[in-house]
Amino acid sequence: LHLEDDPDDARLVAHVLKNFGFTCQIVRATTQTEFLAALQAGEFDIILSDYSVPSFDGLSAVAAAQRLRPLTPILLVSGMMGEEAAIEGLKSGATDYVLKHRLDQLGPALLRALRESQERADRERAELALRESEERFKSSFEYAAIGMAVVGLNGSFLQVNKSLCDIAGYSEMELLSKTFQDISHPEDLDKDLNLMQQMLHGEISNYPLEKRYLHKSSRVVWVLLSVSLVRGADGAPLYFISQI
Repeated sequence: LHLEDDPDDARLVAHVLKNFGFTCQIVRATTQTEFLAALQAGEFDIILSDYSVPSFDGLSAVAAAQRLRPLTPILLVSGMMGEEAAIEGLKSGATDYVLKHRLDQLGPALLRALRESQERADRERAELALRESEERFKSSFEYAAIGMAVVGLNGSFLQVNKSLCDIAGYSEMELLSKTFQDISHPEDLDKDLNLMQQMLHGEISNYPLEKRYLHKSSRVVWVLLSVSLVRGADGAPLYFISQI
């Protein structure tokens, strides 16, 4: 989308882009009304805006683009823009600016803006996928029919679900103030700790164990425990996932 009221300048910009190797469809707007209508009607890879057209200016164009197409990069292309105006444009949200007597810089500036826009879109997609993954894990964790816990390397409960609270007889806050050692039967603790050490040393990847918990009411509860270890990208242990 190109906001430019001068037809000669518009043709020159199109010529420069073609010579630089861009194959593009340019939608030209010459007024504020046409510019806003184009923003509302279509998706654009990039927006070029003159700094001054009749009854409209570059900063207003940037503001409108930020409001209607916040993910689309916008370049100010002007023949009359001082350093202060350029800085103000960048502060307002413009990606870059190019002076009309230096249109040899337009191609590189446009490529840079498109690359940064793609990188930003990729980051946002990755962040969205991560949030969705975390939400799925949270839901499957919280509503699992079996007890589940995220356990720190020292044995402290970092996350617990309702099923585990029901098994052990403690509230969520009570369990989060304890370690699994606190609720384990003393006679079963050494075997559990030994298996944890084997997993930390890479000798085993997970382990099942029949063991006893000490219920809050002091009665003994037999459980079948399955533990796996989560490691970081560098291979360092992060925490345990326990299913009970």
